Amino acid sequence: MTGKTRAERSHSGLLHAFAGSREGATAIEYALIAAGIALAIAFIVPTLGATVAGMYTAVADAF
Repeated sequence: MTGKTRAERSHSGLLHAFAGSREGATAIEYALIAAGIALAIAFIVPTLGATVAGMYTAVADAF
């Protein structure tokens, strides 16, 4: 016996199967792309929000 519990052997097998499969690699790639897009949105939205708020203020002050 290797000293691992049944749950540890089960998780280890799942990790090896996931890491070795092509679908697992593709899923990880898509997750990284989604994380990059989320980071870009998180940085762009506050800046864009401030710009739009400034434009609304300028329009409101014009009246």
